[in-house]
Amino acid sequence: MIIDKFIMNTFKLLLISAVIITSVYMLAFKTELPDYVVRVVGKYQWYNNVKFKLNNKLIKERHITNTFKEGIKKDRVVIYVLGGAKNSMEYKIERVYFIKNNCLDCKILFLSEPGLAGYSRSYGRVITNNEWILKYCENYNINNSDIDFVLIETGFFGTLTEARVITEIAIKRGYKRLILVTSPYHTMRTWLSFQHFNKNNELDIYIYKDNYQVNFRYLLIEYIKFYIYNIFLLS
Repeated sequence: MIIDKFIMNTFKLLLISAVIITSVYMLAFKTELPDYVVRVVGKYQWYNNVKFKLNNKLIKERHITNTFKEGIKKDRVVIYVLGGAKNSMEYKIERVYFIKNNCLDCKILFLSEPGLAGYSRSYGRVITNNEWILKYCENYNINNSDIDFVLIETGFFGTLTEARVITEIAIKRGYKRLILVTSPYHTMRTWLSFQHFNKNNELDIYIYKDNYQVNFRYLLIEYIKFYIYNIFLLS
């Protein structure tokens, strides 16, 4: 029994080490595993099981209900869209449009993204990332007057900083309900981070995932980040 337990623990340690090393390699070189490796590994049931378990571990949702819709009339509600790359932001804004239909008076907060988004024909010049967000929201009939940008020095642990700052802002501004929108595999880490700073339950928090899909490299990286947050930062 002792030998079997030792072998099992050793195997788990080797497997975790392999995942971490592979993730660091793929992150450093911004590459996927070679096609032949994916084809070979993909044939094994354990590989598909790992992907399935990772998905379940990283995804968290809490949607608005009919009771929520009735409470909107008396409670102030704010939507916060977490930061991300331009292609993922498109999916987030699409999700915001869906939520906004059930929350017409909701204010929307976006993380202020520094930098330029590229040339815009309608503007006739190069536009900033924030201007691009405003322009893209217009495609979904989301008024610019409903949008505010929040400048946050995110640092290394960006999600944790966003959670702290946005929670403080929402409480100070008198909001009672906070709706979060982020990528699917980022939802659980986001949920835990915001609940960490909502210890007195001053905010009723909801969370939505968009339809943005990531490859296996990002899935592994997010899994590692999740455990770093869960064990070291949020404990």
